Amino acid sequence: MIITTLTNEGIGDVEVKRKPRILISKYFEDKKGLREIVRSQKFMTKEIDNHWPRDLFTYFNKKLLTINDFEFGAEQGNYVFGKSFLIASSNAFSQGDLFETNVINEMITGMEDRKLLSDFFGVKLYELKTGTIDRFCGMSDHIDRWCLSLPKSNYLIVEKRYYDKIKDQFDAIGKEHGVEVVYFDSGSESVKQPCNCLVLPNGLVVANEKTPNFLGLLKNLNVDFETVNADQSYNFEGSIRCRTHYIDNFDLVSNLPAIWNVRYWEDYMHEHWEEFL
Repeated sequence: MIITTLTNEGIGDVEVKRKPRILISKYFEDKKGLREIVRSQKFMTKEIDNHWPRDLFTYFNKKLLTINDFEFGAEQGNYVFGKSFLIASSNAFSQGDLFETNVINEMITGMEDRKLLSDFFGVKLYELKTGTIDRFCGMSDHIDRWCLSLPKSNYLIVEKRYYDKIKDQFDAIGKEHGVEVVYFDSGSESVKQPCNCLVLPNGLVVANEKTPNFLGLLKNLNVDFETVNADQSYNFEGSIRCRTHYIDNFDLVSNLPAIWNVRYWEDYMHEHWEEFL
């Protein structure tokens, strides 16, 4: 198969043998259960020493971007793909240094980033203002924590509590791309981020068994799903999707640094804590 890559040197094609892998963080609490589900669907798994696999690269429609070449090259929770669209968090693109920002240059860079991403993946990009409903929600600007795209089933499930103020924008995306937008309120769930599911290439959803109301919604929508225990990941501001990723050949990303592992994150936060206050 041919994988198209975009690096600082330009666009190129790489011919590789298709060996699809679901990448699973070694720190995910139910690795065994997740492996069993993935393998039952005829996919292989790869455990990696990384807290957040999606902080390494973006892979969609046999096209690959990595963090090695572009600041926006990794999903980092900022991208939700549909068949013909990409919804991006408002903080996904170049923002510049927090204290020394050349505003004009950063605006130009940000516009270039958006066009490059949209053109490369062949999708229409929508940048939505993401944010938090209260001060205790952590990195709620990551849109994939509160929005789930199901291209095979033609649904876009949106967390109502977080995105009610921009509901008209989601509705417009759904109308333009022929996708049914479904709103869900997770307030009654015992754990956060039920939308942060792993969606396998065949459309099967791997959801959190601790979110019964969300599972009921999937059942009512006739979406096939399996469940794993993810009752700890949300404490680290992520859930099943954040702890996993997909690539058709692991060799393409095996040289990427194991950034954002648990120890690195703890050290970084300790050193830079005042910046987050």
